[in-house]
Amino acid sequence: MRVLTYNVHGCVNAQRRANPATIAEIIGGIGADYIALQEVDAEKPFTNNVNQARIIGELIGMNYIYYPVENTGLHAFGLAVLSRSPVKQHTFMPLPNLYPGLGMRKRGVMRAVCQTPQGKFHLINTHLSVYKLERTIQLKFLFRWLGLSTAPSNEPIILCGDLNAGPSSLVYEACSRRLKDVQYALSPSRPPQSTFHAKRPVFRIDHIFVSDHFTPTGADVVRNPQTVEASDHLPLTADFIYNPIRPRHGNQGCSGDNP
Repeated sequence: MRVLTYNVHGCVNAQRRANPATIAEIIGGIGADYIALQEVDAEKPFTNNVNQARIIGELIGMNYIYYPVENTGLHAFGLAVLSRSPVKQHTFMPLPNLYPGLGMRKRGVMRAVCQTPQGKFHLINTHLSVYKLERTIQLKFLFRWLGLSTAPSNEPIILCGDLNAGPSSLVYEACSRRLKDVQYALSPSRPPQSTFHAKRPVFRIDHIFVSDHFTPTGADVVRNPQTVEASDHLPLTADFIYNPIRPRHGNQGCSGDNP
């Protein structure tokens, strides 16, 4: 099973042109089975009035689900999930916005229940705030929504997204207490790689976390001449073996409702 998370920046490339076909080509070349995209636009003038999730899904032959998180005159940036297998159900929750009067971008989280030959799992896609306090509160809401406030998950979960938080942050630490960071799980044989900025990646803010139902077997940040130009983030992929029966060992110790 291969999973991809990718902040596509409205499919706007380094030349400030929206081209979802390029993003579709990149994704198609990666060959992921389940894909979480952030900053996906839909039918707005700034990105040529097209539904980017639909175009990408059609070009690579995958089912797609799209939720607009922010809908303004120029943008409808949102979250999208693409899947090779049927999606049993899907839901969306807006996340708290502490600074609504300052024009800060709205945030949200979506959940897609995906069906595989081994059984179903929950694919979570989110994009948290650039502000520390706001994203910490957003993560608390996300954990409550997923039932992760006080314990690791009994449900098979893959949490993907642009968390705007690196490995030294409270947000990352909170996720690591409940789920496994696939890049860290594969180190030191494969040191974790950064995803932002695409032209000079020095920040590791895009992540894939998994419950103990998944054993990571590989991960990669895809950096080549095409991905460096296509978005301001680089795509992160991970490969897993999926065991629907959760092992008895695993992450321990989530303290109360702390993020």
